[in-house]
Amino acid sequence: MTLRGFLKETDAYRLRRTGRRAMAVLLTGLLLACASCSGDGGSESGNPAGQNGSNGSAPAESEKNGTNDQMNQSGTIQPELTSALPADYTVKADLCNPNASEETKALYSYLREIYGTYILSGQYSSGSFGTEINAIRMATGGIADGKYPAVLGLDLIEYSPSRVERGSSSKAVENAIEWWENGGIVTFCWHWNAPSPYLTGEWYSGFYTDSTNINLKAIMNGEDPEGYRLLNEDIDAIAAELTILRDAGVPVLWRPLHEASGGWFWWGASGPEAYKELYILLYDRLTNEYGLNNLIWVWNGQSSAWYPGDEYADMAGTDIYAAEHNYGSQKKKFEELHKWCPDKMLILSENGVIPDPALCRKEGAMWGLWCTWNGEFTIVSEGVNRLSDKYTESERLKEFYAEPCVLTRDELPEIKDWKAGDLVIRTATPSGGDEEGGSGT
Repeated sequence: MTLRGFLKETDAYRLRRTGRRAMAVLLTGLLLACASCSGDGGSESGNPAGQNGSNGSAPAESEKNGTNDQMNQSGTIQPELTSALPADYTVKADLCNPNASEETKALYSYLREIYGTYILSGQYSSGSFGTEINAIRMATGGIADGKYPAVLGLDLIEYSPSRVERGSSSKAVENAIEWWENGGIVTFCWHWNAPSPYLTGEWYSGFYTDSTNINLKAIMNGEDPEGYRLLNEDIDAIAAELTILRDAGVPVLWRPLHEASGGWFWWGASGPEAYKELYILLYDRLTNEYGLNNLIWVWNGQSSAWYPGDEYADMAGTDIYAAEHNYGSQKKKFEELHKWCPDKMLILSENGVIPDPALCRKEGAMWGLWCTWNGEFTIVSEGVNRLSDKYTESERLKEFYAEPCVLTRDELPEIKDWKAGDLVIRTATPSGGDEEGGSGT
């Protein structure tokens, strides 16, 4: 076991890593409780009243059986659905980067076409790669018939130079390439471990504000030129990994500098202006200097004051850690994010509890995807391929993965060849055969 592996197994590390998520869950629960007390809680306060944990808005059996279906390019039949609020799901047609690769443009075109009609299932994977993914597969049908999430979430944290200096290593890039080649979609975040001179606490917690003494405002306004140099060296290191993905033809939903407005990460501790300057620097260097044309930029600042501008974001995401077993659609957050970014696709870039997709559809909060965080939010223990019931009950997860409006990896087309309008409507005939109809959604 490496030094990093040993430290990550300590109780202190686990408490720091999960404690902040637990606090987010608690705060979200309190906010939702307040909303409920004011008479505006709706289904966001948990399961609909009187349903005893069951999904009261499940689609009719005829819809589940797919009497009207869509077939994607790979021949997979998808249920024909229509958007609940079509006007709200119109998003910008072009990516920020005019030089985006063909694979990247194809992925974005596909995401735009299904947005408002389908939700992509997603899952972050922990250091023991595949544990969460395999737990989902086993729970949803086993080795032969189980489902994989459509989106795999990974973290570039271990490629941060201050972690590499201490023996960290990662297979995240290799895992991403394998996932893409097997038909899935990849998203990356980066828990950016601060450069070594700025680490004041445990080095493996160097992305947290309280484990560093980095002053981003001083760095960005020129008062700390050494800090500026070190941050750029870190960007160089991450660019090298993203270049491997580019050269392998892997488009990435790239979500850097996430949850900034919370202040718990160092990149958000100096206020919105310094954060936006760093975000734009990162965008400029990765796009214009390194030519990383495989990135779809996901802004995840969590507050409108932290938005860097339409020209630097292709999508907008929010991270929500609802109270245990709160399967609400998070409609209020969806509407809030839509006000900030009216022409961007909105995604649930991190979640603890999976929102009920039937409620999302019913209430007009069709997130482009969900991506459940790893560890205790999905599995019972590190390295154990068994789902935990703590946040999303395993029976509900199986139900959600089977929803007609939720797509799994096996239901994705050959995305690299995708062109707008490629969905084909197939209508079941009385004899049980299929007829091809018009195209589009």
